[in-house]
Order: sequence, then C-alpha cells, then structure tokens
Amino acid sequence: MIKIPIHITVVLLVLIFAECTGGPGGAKNERLFRSIEFQGLVYMSKYDIIKKVRAATTGKGILVDMDSLKSILGGLPMIEDYTISTKGDRLIVRVKEKIPSFPVAVTDGATTLLLEFDENYSLISKGKIYSEDSPLTLIGREDIRSGVLSERVRRLHELCAWTKGAFPSLYRELSELSPGPSDLIRVKLKGRRTEMNMKAGKGNIRRLNYITGYLDRIKYYPEKLDINGNMIVIR
Repeated sequence: MIKIPIHITVVLLVLIFAECTGGPGGAKNERLFRSIEFQGLVYMSKYDIIKKVRAATTGKGILVDMDSLKSILGGLPMIEDYTISTKGDRLIVRVKEKIPSFPVAVTDGATTLLLEFDENYSLISKGKIYSEDSPLTLIGREDIRSGVLSERVRRLHELCAWTKGAFPSLYRELSELSPGPSDLIRVKLKGRRTEMNMKAGKGNIRRLNYITGYLDRIKYYPEKLDINGNMIVIR
C-alpha cells in the first residue's frame, strides 16, 4: 500500500473539487432564469440557438452558461449582431440575422450538401436552407472552392435577382436552376414536369416568362423544351 503525504492529499482534493464545481481555472458564468426570450428572429428558430448552448432545466428555472451563450451567438454565421439583457428573472436575447438569399445544393451524384449564401455571397448556413422564396441552384463541386462560388454561379444568381424585380410572378414559380457549359442553364418550375434549357440572359428570361404563361393557358407541359433565341424546340 502506497502512503500519500497529507499535504499532497489536501491539494488533490482541492483540485478535484475545483474541477467538479467549475472553480479556479474553470469557473462557470452560470445564471438562473425563469424564461428565455429571443427577439428579432425571422429565419432561425430559438431552438437553432439554444440547443447549442450549455444550459439545463432545474426545478427553479433554466440554468444558462452565459459564456457559452455568447460564444454560440458570436459564432453562428447567420447572426450579424446580438445583444443580451435581463428583465427581472427573464433573459432577453435580441438578434439581427443576415438575410439568406441564395440557396445552393452541391452534389457529386452520390452526396448532396445544402448551403445558403447572403446577397454578398458569404456562406451563412450549412446543411439547412432558411429562405423559402428563392429557387434552389444545383451545382457540382467544381463550382465551389473553400466556400467561394464560381463566377458563372454568381452570374446566374445576378440573373435571378434581376428576374425577381422584372418578372416577380415568374420568379415565384422558379423551383430549380442548374448552370451548364457555355452559359447554358437548366430551369425547372414548381408543379410542372417540363425541363427547360436555355442560354442565360435577360432576353431568354423574357421568352421563358411568355412560354410559361402560354403552357399554363393550354395546360400542356412537354418533358423537355429548349429556348434558343426566337426558336423553341419541344422534345
């Protein structure tokens, strides 16, 4: 049996107690609240945030690690700014979100990764799409490097932004876009089986708007349709 000197035993007990209670070197900034209120959330839910924070429900309320909360709020790409305040026993978190505007699906045929960018092409979400009124752009892995989109994908997004202003009713019907070689794009509309192929450009967007209205009027949707200037090829 190995005997440990009494002074070493005391030091070990102090260190163990400090580790278990968050003592010196690991102090926790925990506070107890009756409720947590999030303000300013438009796209994210409060659960997107709180599930990442070190917190626990007790019989007296919610015990929140404030350092963990600040770390999570400061590290979420979707959050542009935030403030934390208290009112009585309530914790109030005011959040300003970045605006998601460009959802992208990156695929290699076997796997697909959902990404979302803001209007400045900053990556603000991985694995989840927050915008509900923007068409999904399908791209290959060659169109993104270290979170930076290729020039042709950016041009396609700029064309989408123009379409939203020039033909809002058509924009609302856009479901999927996919860039191809030589500025070709594949377009799919909501609730219609037709795959439309055309060269990217404002003139062809105008033609797409007219053709979509015509097909809706006659209730006919071919499997594929190519728009090539003033020529339309149905396949």
